[in-house]
Amino acid sequence: MQFFASLCCFAGPGSGRYAAFMNGRPLYSSLFGLIPALALSACAQAESTSQGRAIYAPLESDQQQQALLPTLFVANKRGNTLSKVSLLSGEEVQRVDSCINPHELATSPGGQWVALACYGGTTVDIFSVDDLSKAASIELGENARPHGIVWHEDGSIYVTAEGRQSIFRIENLITDKLFGEARLTEFATGKEGSHMIAVAP
Repeated sequence: MQFFASLCCFAGPGSGRYAAFMNGRPLYSSLFGLIPALALSACAQAESTSQGRAIYAPLESDQQQQALLPTLFVANKRGNTLSKVSLLSGEEVQRVDSCINPHELATSPGGQWVALACYGGTTVDIFSVDDLSKAASIELGENARPHGIVWHEDGSIYVTAEGRQSIFRIENLITDKLFGEARLTEFATGKEGSHMIAVAP
């Protein structure tokens, strides 16, 4: 089961994948705003990527063993960083610079990627869970201020653009064993404070 909240995203590993994505229905709720954005990942493979494009590649055995360990990802909105925490030791094992004021994050269905909504800017940035290297930066346009984000089981990313009073659907970013180029569709909400999002089913 996977749990999403205003500043939180929890997941439990199951057979090398997220149980939530097996169930197909994340549960949405609200928690106190002091809790940072979180996501728990169990990863089965890694890919090689280039700006806005991705191609899948096999993991080495030691990488695969490391990737299968339960991991917590934290968006540090005050520090403009992204952290990786081992849930076995409880220790932060890596921290990298991210974008300005990252608020929300979402993990890909297979657990290979973390998508970060850059609330202080105009992009959704994609990081590899393996080494937190940035694989892509998806530009949403002037004054976007992306916030709420969901990485759907079909591979699409849905993200609010509060500054544009809209929601974006990002498609075709990653396709199995092929290069993929992101395709963006913007849906106007016409409402100020278009902040969070839930996608059903």
